[in-house]
Amino acid sequence: MPRGNNPTNGRVFKPARQPTALTHPRAFAALEHKMNAPGDHNQPHQLNCHPAPPARVAGSKTLDDAQEGLLIQWIRQVKELFSLPTASQITTSASQILNRDGNDTKISQTWVNHFIKRLPDDLKPFKSRSSKKRRLEPSDLAILQHWFDRLEALIAGISPSNIYNFDETVFQIGRGNKPVMVLASNTEPVPCIRSNRTYCEWTTTMECIAADGWVAAPYVVIQSDRILDEWSAASGLPSGTTFNHTPNGRITEKAAWEWIQFFHHQTKDRAADGQPRLVLFRGQPQNLTFNFLQFREKHLIIPFCFPPNIGHLMQPFDVKPFQSYKDYWKRKYYRTPPDDADDEKTDFIAEFAPVREETLKPQVITDAFADNGIFPFNRYKKIQPLQAGPSNMPADWSHGEW
Repeated sequence: MPRGNNPTNGRVFKPARQPTALTHPRAFAALEHKMNAPGDHNQPHQLNCHPAPPARVAGSKTLDDAQEGLLIQWIRQVKELFSLPTASQITTSASQILNRDGNDTKISQTWVNHFIKRLPDDLKPFKSRSSKKRRLEPSDLAILQHWFDRLEALIAGISPSNIYNFDETVFQIGRGNKPVMVLASNTEPVPCIRSNRTYCEWTTTMECIAADGWVAAPYVVIQSDRILDEWSAASGLPSGTTFNHTPNGRITEKAAWEWIQFFHHQTKDRAADGQPRLVLFRGQPQNLTFNFLQFREKHLIIPFCFPPNIGHLMQPFDVKPFQSYKDYWKRKYYRTPPDDADDEKTDFIAEFAPVREETLKPQVITDAFADNGIFPFNRYKKIQPLQAGPSNMPADWSHGEW
């Protein structure tokens, strides 16, 4: 409440009690009895005097010193992965640290703001979100040099079967709330199809590939409130295919946590002779939480992020596999789009396996790692065109995300 000119500053006072009349003898006796009552000898002996308020007890910290130390250690770890956590990520990881210790206290935004103010400047979150570049530029040379220096040290002694790249790709189910003309192909004599569907939903697939051409079973997140039996029973799905559902069909922190365990169970037997597993990814926030990184450390999984702004132009998935993945899907699928949301999801899953098999081929995958200079290691696949100047950059460096 604003103070304004109110002399009471918003305080509410009780009406004063009427003074006790002391003209009657019984009034003096009552007053004397009150002042000498047992247990009141330590109270102030003034009329209408209230006891002093109790001393304020200092409130306990949301996180104790050891827990805050873990949180700061996690922030430094994220920074080593070419990123800095946002305020939302700090809230999530602080909650995970508390929950690990059996504390379900809710992390308040006020506490997060105060915690960020106490952080050293080099650990504070970025205030503005970085934008993705459409192409690599000579100004990125120093970043790439540093990134490849670290990759070279990490990759030494690791076999190609233990060098992984994972990423997610999003498929649109439906075409929005307006009738659209769906073009099946510009090169094939396929008739155009008029689509009058009025819904638009999303399906996200988390895919993982290895430098030796291996492909993990897909992790599919569908926008739905349930998983239909016919989805899991679709023929041709790779063994181990896992379905999940979220309200928006995207990878949430919970889904990411389930996926890293899914990845571990699929790849632990490929880690021969106790070799660590090196995992390259773009550093999505849900893949950088405290629990996520703790799990990786426990199971000898080394996380290594691509640099921000240009990571989508460097990772193997974005050079060839995902590009042909979606191009082939558009040519095959949009010829006969269904009219119902659940029917379209069912049809998507039925066509999903042959599309994957056609695009995620071992040779395509090994070429993608080689073209980016990851394995076999050759930093000059990316650095040499930058040193030569923009006119010598390959044309495929200009593509962005889909």
